[in-house]
Amino acid sequence: MTKLTIFVFYFIATIFATDCYKILGIFPSLDRNNYLTYRGLFRELANRDHEVTLVSHFQMPDAPATYKEVLLSDTSHHVFKGLSYESVIVNEVSRVPFETLVATKAGNDDCKTLMSNHQVLHMIRTRPRFDVILVESYNSDCALALAANLSAPYIAFNPQPIQAWQYNRLGINYNSAYVSQSGLPYGKEPWYFERLKSYVLYHITNWVYYVGSQVTDHVYLYKYLGDDLPSLESIASNASLVFVNTHQSVYGGVARPDNVIDIGGIHMRPPKIIPTVSSFVNLYVNKRTHCYIMFV
Repeated sequence: MTKLTIFVFYFIATIFATDCYKILGIFPSLDRNNYLTYRGLFRELANRDHEVTLVSHFQMPDAPATYKEVLLSDTSHHVFKGLSYESVIVNEVSRVPFETLVATKAGNDDCKTLMSNHQVLHMIRTRPRFDVILVESYNSDCALALAANLSAPYIAFNPQPIQAWQYNRLGINYNSAYVSQSGLPYGKEPWYFERLKSYVLYHITNWVYYVGSQVTDHVYLYKYLGDDLPSLESIASNASLVFVNTHQSVYGGVARPDNVIDIGGIHMRPPKIIPTVSSFVNLYVNKRTHCYIMFV
């Protein structure tokens, strides 16, 4: 009888346990705009009783009970500003490689901050079990290497449009004649010289990212993940899914694999009801004793 009771209890506990998943998010970028992109997703996952752990620089206000944080730094007193190089470097032939170099340098710093965190190092040693890992994939593949080391399915989350160095790994055939490249103002129908510049910048940007990000991060990660670490490009190519913060209405429809999903304007809650003109007029009139409305 005792064995039967234990079996029934274990069976019921297993049923309840399967209703939620253990989800890890690794977002080492210090860019607050990136954080605002994925914050609602992790909040809603926690609201749905999933065990969510997020590694980032930002603390979520009024976090749900099932939400845990691994803070990479104290950002409560920091001021975050957006930076654009268009006012400094007008010519895109010089601007795009420079922006890529600056982005990869920031990715190198984010990688060092991530791998030097004590809780992250404890995670590497203990290898806790997660059902799925969502990883930021923009200016560095360092977080993807950490996710692959934890031996769980991982989803690459790009909070920006698809970058030049991501086309090949995603299986997207890049052709400057009809594929728009982020950061270039050429639109969907570029003329000949714009296509030529886009083609040249595509290969220059790939080379800058490979040397500035992948080679540098790969050498640094040997210390923490071992000498048998695969190439970061192969790790990035093995992502189960890729979420991209863009929409076809902006960059046009491009043939891509089914695992590359546009999530531009992601909304995790039901949309709010937009008030109609009549309701707005009634609200305006009812709150005022003397008023008139003139339609032109």
